[in-house]
Amino acid sequence: MIKMNILITGASGLLGNHLTRLFLSTGNRVRVMVENEKASDGLDTLGTDKYICDITDTFQVKGCAAGMDVVIHAAANTNVWPTRSSKIYEVNVRGTENLIDEALASGINKFIYVSSAC
Repeated sequence: MIKMNILITGASGLLGNHLTRLFLSTGNRVRVMVENEKASDGLDTLGTDKYICDITDTFQVKGCAAGMDVVIHAAANTNVWPTRSSKIYEVNVRGTENLIDEALASGINKFIYVSSAC
């Protein structure tokens, strides 16, 4: 099996965390992207590279995919309150666009978008 450099967003969530552990267990290099330091609790001992940023901020996203072979995008705002619909849109649409743009700028041609909800 070919070992890859994998960027996983939403690594502090249920799906992202399981993907992180799976890819690490098969010998891949994993960089996790999390929203803040607190969100990375439990990931620090796994041996991943950690990239803390807000995916809605274009400038923070820059460079996150450098050296990666694939992006697995599992980050999302799954809040169901209608009053927060602008934040949901910002994270789930604009954040995804920012990550796609960064993947393309980094020469990555493998972008996997996954969701466990919404």
